[in-house]
Amino acid sequence: MTPDEFLQKMKKVHDNYWTDENKALAQKIGLAPASVSTLASIVKAETGKNQEAPKIAGLYLNRLKIGMALQSDPTAVFGSEEHVARVTGAHLNNDSPYNTYRITGLPPGPIDFCEPVYLDAVLHAEKHNFIFMCAQPGKTGFHNFSKTLDQHNVYRREYLNWLDSKGIQ
Repeated sequence: MTPDEFLQKMKKVHDNYWTDENKALAQKIGLAPASVSTLASIVKAETGKNQEAPKIAGLYLNRLKIGMALQSDPTAVFGSEEHVARVTGAHLNNDSPYNTYRITGLPPGPIDFCEPVYLDAVLHAEKHNFIFMCAQPGKTGFHNFSKTLDQHNVYRREYLNWLDSKGIQ
């Protein structure tokens, strides 16, 4: 496949997905299709568990609604040439327009290609009051969600203790 053929194929996939119905769903949540794609790429980077994607999308929409930084670890390490086993303060302070610890709102574009399941997760995000999440200890691939910083910090300590116990740096 030539580069031009690839671009034509990707445009066709894009145009087929963005029906009038999906555009209306995006408008209903206050996002343009390009912004839905950006948020969906962050959701994809946060979880490999499709069933958890709508909950994460809802969390990020809650943060956007209240003007809170997304604080997504994958955006902080986006573009890094290293494999990151543990996100550190250096990553969180990375001076990049994609680092949602340093910027408020969405980054300038997607951090990955994403499948329709993640676009759908954003367009059909769960409605809840969660604004914090932390990976569960034990590499479950799932997250613990919380409404308060105090509860989040309990989950965070559990996760950091687990990382330490496994020697994950």
